[in-house]
Amino acid sequence: SKAVFYALLKAGIRPDVIHCNDWQTAAVPVLLKKQFGAHPVFRAVPVVLTIHNIAYQGVYPKSTIDLLGIPHGEFYPMSRYEFYDKYNFLKSGIMDSDYITVVSRTYASEVLKPRHSFGLSGVLNTRRERIHGILNGIDEDIWSPDKDRLIPFQYGAGNISPKYRNKEALLKRCFQDSDPGLPFLGMVTRLAEQKGFDLLFGIFDKLMAEGLYFVILGDGDESYKRRLYEFEKKHAGRLKVFTGLDDSLAHLIEAGCDIFLMPSKFEPCGLNQMYSMKYGTVPVVHKTGGLADTVIDFNPDTADGTGFVFDAYDADKFLHALRRSIYMFRNRPLWEKLMKNGMMQDFSWKKSALEYLGLYALAIKEKKGK
Repeated sequence: SKAVFYALLKAGIRPDVIHCNDWQTAAVPVLLKKQFGAHPVFRAVPVVLTIHNIAYQGVYPKSTIDLLGIPHGEFYPMSRYEFYDKYNFLKSGIMDSDYITVVSRTYASEVLKPRHSFGLSGVLNTRRERIHGILNGIDEDIWSPDKDRLIPFQYGAGNISPKYRNKEALLKRCFQDSDPGLPFLGMVTRLAEQKGFDLLFGIFDKLMAEGLYFVILGDGDESYKRRLYEFEKKHAGRLKVFTGLDDSLAHLIEAGCDIFLMPSKFEPCGLNQMYSMKYGTVPVVHKTGGLADTVIDFNPDTADGTGFVFDAYDADKFLHALRRSIYMFRNRPLWEKLMKNGMMQDFSWKKSALEYLGLYALAIKEKKGK
């Protein structure tokens, strides 16, 4: 983080704004305030800090303040730099940045509440007027079914029939024998508590009794891997589990599945629900964070909506949403309308970039006015 300042000076660059991401760069606004703020190059430079997931904060021994040039007199209980007698990079960055962004509007309100803030709700509430929610975009050069070279058959909203050939290819990769007429569910995820596995494990057997196929690709918690392999053995021929990282398979799951599961306990933004809609794969999501901001619950009476949303973090609510999706899958005309609704959504970076540019302009104007 110190090298950022020295590199800018060496290169002869005066930045208009410094934009930091997460706790790993949250020392930059602190260093600007404590060590570099008086330098003429940095005197009026605003700092924006983006938080992608507040669960990750960078908590280290209090001796860290010596590296950052923070006087010991400023480290005391409940001070801007103290966190349970340790140094918290993210907390300090929040306090010393000009503006803070999080990666969806719903998450911007959620992080102000104790159950979502991982100990930082009080800090964030002191700066709530400086917090903006800006949704992440997706790279449509990589995640777009009409130009995706990692899937065997390209397609788009104007011609979705090749999607079913991708489904057949995925079924063939996962199972020895299969019926392409049955719904095919998928997940591409980290195997972590955040991702809603307690809900999934609670309903797994009931879900598999619905007559469907299910593929899961993920990596993470070893205990979750063991549980998933146990379920795979129990539901052989209908459930396939892949662990590890496999980009090609991730793309094929998005293209080949009918329904995508994201029952996350919390989800600051989420990307796979956006990938899924772009690929005509209908998401089933918990109404939280970026999932709430991007997926509209389907109304069969009006044919409006892009997925299936359950409000409460509850296994029965999750199962009900899944059963709704499976029931609707059997109505081919309505299902294809639902698919196309999602495929027509704009999740590109264009809108998000304009919001960031607007915030930069505000921060620069404010600094120049001081």
